[in-house]
Amino acid sequence: NPVGDLLHELCKADTFFDHRTGDGIVLSPPEAARHLVAAQAFGRWMLKGVYGQLPFGTCARGIIFFAKGATLFEDLALNLIRYPTRGDVMPCVEGSDVPSWEMDDPFEPKRTLPFGYLDYLTWLSRRVLLVPAQQDGRVFVRFAKIAPGLRMTDDMRNPAMQHKNRKKRGWKSWLAFSEDRALWRDSATILQLPPSQGHEGEDLCPPAVLEWLATLVSNGELNVNQSRRLAGMGMAGDLNQYRVHFYRREELPLPLDYLKDQKGRNLVYHLDQAITLAENAWHQLWGALSSLAVEVLFHKEAQALSEAERDQRNAMLTSWGAERHYWAALELPFYTFIQDLPAHTQPARATWAGVVRRAVWQALEGAIAGLGEDPPALKAAVSARGQLGAGLHKVFDGWPGSQQNEEVNHAR
Repeated sequence: NPVGDLLHELCKADTFFDHRTGDGIVLSPPEAARHLVAAQAFGRWMLKGVYGQLPFGTCARGIIFFAKGATLFEDLALNLIRYPTRGDVMPCVEGSDVPSWEMDDPFEPKRTLPFGYLDYLTWLSRRVLLVPAQQDGRVFVRFAKIAPGLRMTDDMRNPAMQHKNRKKRGWKSWLAFSEDRALWRDSATILQLPPSQGHEGEDLCPPAVLEWLATLVSNGELNVNQSRRLAGMGMAGDLNQYRVHFYRREELPLPLDYLKDQKGRNLVYHLDQAITLAENAWHQLWGALSSLAVEVLFHKEAQALSEAERDQRNAMLTSWGAERHYWAALELPFYTFIQDLPAHTQPARATWAGVVRRAVWQALEGAIAGLGEDPPALKAAVSARGQLGAGLHKVFDGWPGSQQNEEVNHAR
């Protein structure tokens, strides 16, 4: 089979942006080795085909998180969690938990659970034999033999992933990338440490590297006043299909103060409140935009719309792009907010409220600007402003520096 079948980007059904095909791929030995390692960890499920049922790699479905420092050495050191893990990450079978290349036969005995962390990190989801060839003194790889390898049960924690809602979905509750949702909107969930590390009954389970960094902070081995970065990398694709829709990498600021004494200072709670404020403001904006679209299109209120009318309304809402503009306007200010919050909690909260308020009104005014100045449009705009102002008055009530009457005055 073509060695190009190991490459995600060469899905046979998608050649619009990449006109290469697996049949035409030739890899040098170093390139083939890198793609082989990637295929083992990030290989997508293939239900049927010439290879049989190829299982998912251990890192194929969720976001993989790494802590980043100032140097490559620091990157590596920060992510070396304790081993043996004493059961807080995964069980360890002493004497059997070794990397796959140290096993007599890594595919025997057949198993769905790893012997431990080292076995997990080198788990072989595929049997791959690269077929080398030589021409004009140059060695290359054009073909490979590919077969199903070990299939790991889904009921297994990936220590590099964030899991949430475990009470309902178990270890299948990994956090994955979404096309229309940036990672920062889940930052409070990611940074929330369980009350007792490794507690199996907890609903949230952060990446193991954050629990490890929290241990280093509490032991004084990392300066609590310093900051690192948390990188999230992954892909999104059709469930139970080989096709990949997109790849993504995002980074979040990681002040180490968030990992210290979460019960006492509760910075993550303030972070969650700030994100909730933005979510609630968006709901009020969507309601005002929806009413605006209905009044412009049908000259009536939003109640009792037919299915065809709802489709027209949704099409207009999509054309305005307000959701995309709103969340994009908050992203960079949020990175500043997450860094300012530990040292200046109340001023940072007040500043964030002002950023959210401006983003909401700018999104509404952007939609209104394209409606023209005929009387029905002006009437609809006034109504939408009043609705949004009243809604935001409730959303911002109680926030420092919220200036509760500003939204209503703006609407008037």
